[in-house]
Parts: sequence; structure tokens; C-alpha cells
Amino acid sequence: MGLELKLTVLPNPHPLPKFDASAFADYAMSGGTARGHDYAVKFNYPTELLKADPGMVPAITVNMSIALTPFSPREQFAALNCPFGLWIGSEDELFVPEKVLAFADLAGSVRSRSHVGTIAGAKHLSVLIRAHETMSPWITSMVNDKKP
Repeated sequence: MGLELKLTVLPNPHPLPKFDASAFADYAMSGGTARGHDYAVKFNYPTELLKADPGMVPAITVNMSIALTPFSPREQFAALNCPFGLWIGSEDELFVPEKVLAFADLAGSVRSRSHVGTIAGAKHLSVLIRAHETMSPWITSMVNDKKP
């Protein structure tokens, strides 16, 4: 899915998430019956941000992480049959934005009714802090288009 780790290490007071690899290993070895509800990805948001916004999600479970990770993105995008939104930070540290956005073109007929774009200056996690700036207007327009 355009995954490209950049190996430049810069000083960062809030590093990328911490992963509990054992939770994923136990889940896989049990055939998905163990530890699916355990928190396995802990985001390193600044404490001030978490205190200021109680809606921020500080961690996700194994099940949520798996649900958010496409297992076959080319086929999954090609099979989309309804409009979708796809956003990525222009400064994402894990994915190459252009490669991720290119998957949208596989969506065929629904592509023209979908929203695809970058959030300027946002990184892999900070995109979540600013996502509402572009997601909210798009969702509102989709809801308003469905009204009789």
C-alpha cells in the first residue's frame, strides 16, 4: 500500500506509536481467538493534547489495528462500489502519499464521487488531529446529497 519506511532518524519528542508485538503474535498463533481486544498500538500523543481533547484515542486493540490495515489493497480498492474518502498527511513518515493516493484510481466508477487528497503539513499521526478540517465538509456534502 505504498509502504516505505524512511530511515532518517530525527529528534522527536513524540515518537511514532509503540507496538506490542506479542499481542499480534498471540493473536496470529491462536487463529484470532486470543488477545484481539488487548491494546496493542499505543499512540504517543502529547499529554497536553490528550487532556485538552477527551475524544482522542490513545491506543487501539489488535482487532482494530487489523481492521485498519488492508490485506490486499489493490483488490479491495477495485471492489469498492460506493464513494469513499482517502486522506493522508503530506509529510507522512511511513507511507509515500502519492503511492497511497494512487490506489484510489483503482476504484473505477465510484472514484469521481469520492474524495482523495493530502492534509498539508500533516504527518502519520498528526493527520488525525487535523482530519476534521477536510473530512467534515466532505461527509456533510455526502449527507446533503442524499437528502430528498
